[in-house]
Amino acid sequence: MTRPITNDIARPRPMGTPVEQDRTLPAPRRRVRRLAITIPLLLFLALAGSYAASPLATAWSIREAVRNGNSDYLRTAVDWPRIKETLKHSMFRYAIRPAGDLPSDSSASGGSETASVAAPPPGLWQRIKESYGRSVVEGMVENYVTPEGLPKLFAYRTSYNRTLGRAPLVAEDAPLLDRVRNEWSRLRTARFLSPTRFAIEIDDRYEEGRRIAGVLELGMWNAELGWRLVSLEVKGERKTSRSTPGSSAPSRLAALP
Repeated sequence: MTRPITNDIARPRPMGTPVEQDRTLPAPRRRVRRLAITIPLLLFLALAGSYAASPLATAWSIREAVRNGNSDYLRTAVDWPRIKETLKHSMFRYAIRPAGDLPSDSSASGGSETASVAAPPPGLWQRIKESYGRSVVEGMVENYVTPEGLPKLFAYRTSYNRTLGRAPLVAEDAPLLDRVRNEWSRLRTARFLSPTRFAIEIDDRYEEGRRIAGVLELGMWNAELGWRLVSLEVKGERKTSRSTPGSSAPSRLAALP
């Protein structure tokens, strides 16, 4: 009886580790296999890096558009009704009610006897000042926080601080790399609140202890996917100064973003 002929090549062989399998392949096939793994990995890392950096790039583009007066870009990159609302509240708190004017809650955290004492209601002058100040702040926001008005406001504030002898560490006409480095040094917070929301907070160029906080949102804007500024706030505590005739304008200018 003859022995059946078997094909040793077609016979299944025990599988080894991926490294061992790779070594058994010819050199051209090894290169193709490595490229098939490396290229998708590099593409994924590139997409992840561009996604993580895209809100910061948008924030920088908005900043440069304000500096250069690019109203067309600002019109699409900023949700103006929403940032007006956030600015009205934060600018009022900063300009009209500095730290010295805010009611202190330290007495409420003391003993049980003082905790039951409610804070005194604001006086007549305080109510008049807050009512007038709120209308002034809201009027300034409505008039200046627009695609055309914000660049003018930026130039006006720069000129105002220059007359006071206050200049930023890096001039606005400095080389691009120097300005980027300066903005990065002033960055306090930059983090994702969610996959579609990004928060950024930066120190003011002139006022110590003053910060500008913004929130960008990822979505479809004008049929295009991208980031858009949807919130802008002025944070910090302004030092209380003695009120003098004609001093209301500098106080309001101090709150401008």
